[in-house]
Amino acid sequence: MKTLKMTRCIMMLAAFWAAPAFGQTTPATPPSGVQISGSFMPGVQQVRNDTNSSKLSEYRDFRDSFYLSGLTFGASDGRTGRYFDLAAVNVGRLDQTLRAVGGRAGAWKVLVDWTDTPHLFSNKAVTPYIDRGGGLLEVPATVPITFK
Repeated sequence: MKTLKMTRCIMMLAAFWAAPAFGQTTPATPPSGVQISGSFMPGVQQVRNDTNSSKLSEYRDFRDSFYLSGLTFGASDGRTGRYFDLAAVNVGRLDQTLRAVGGRAGAWKVLVDWTDTPHLFSNKAVTPYIDRGGGLLEVPATVPITFK
């Protein structure tokens, strides 16, 4: 089982390592005068949280996985002055940030911004209630309270 996971991990790392080489070819400028640019940055993350501290991951997503660390895309038309820019960080994770801007230079602009921030209060929370089914929750006669 571990060998399969390690093999899959190595294959994914190799794919992410090779992907930017294919994404960095210089595109020809279309005859319409529209310039397009963009980039993407794959990432991998592995965090060891021995204490299972909720404070460490209170506002961040620390899942061990591959993800899209950064993404940008831009398009602008030199003749009309119209443009569109997109930027994203931690795409697909719980702490992602997305920003899109579009408009016409000197005339108008629309900005859309999204920041997704998880808020994890505890990794050890327990409830004193017992689920009896059908939406009925019951409190036992004695509720043990332990402090460490």
